[in-house]
Amino acid sequence: MSLLINAQGLSKCYSAKPLFEGLSLSIHEKEKIALVGGNGVGKSTLLKILSKQVKPDDGLVVHKSHLKVAIVNQVKRFDEQLTVRDACYDYAVKCGISEDEAHVTASIQLSLAGFTDENVRISALSGGWKKRLSIACSLIGDPDLVFFDEPTNHLDLDGVLWLQDLMNSSRFSWVTISHD
Repeated sequence: MSLLINAQGLSKCYSAKPLFEGLSLSIHEKEKIALVGGNGVGKSTLLKILSKQVKPDDGLVVHKSHLKVAIVNQVKRFDEQLTVRDACYDYAVKCGISEDEAHVTASIQLSLAGFTDENVRISALSGGWKKRLSIACSLIGDPDLVFFDEPTNHLDLDGVLWLQDLMNSSRFSWVTISHD
């Protein structure tokens, strides 16, 4: 299995409180990792460091060349007036997919996420369906690695089962944060 991320000697503090010190880990192709712990222990911060959104106080994070990383944050903000199709299409174009292919890709991802009406406005979605939309968008660029930050938040039982099937059958590696 190919190495995707290698992190060595990571440390991060906020004020005088260290979240973690000297943390080292590697993420490989096809690996599935769960970070479970209480609030405030640094799980989300670690994902942000591994995805290079936040710099560690100390240590080094090295990504495999051309690694495609997707992030499903706890909350994703969408333009509430867009349709789910428009939101996925816009995301696909931002990922560098051609406009023609973006329409097809968006429709496929929405179908896989369980959407039956691509013209529904985001403002009409429940929190669980917004989470599904966020996950569908994150998978558009065919990522090698997906970081899920508390992905079950807002999902009902059907949504949790859908996510479980998605994660179990995934070709991508993933790291998820959960309290569950």
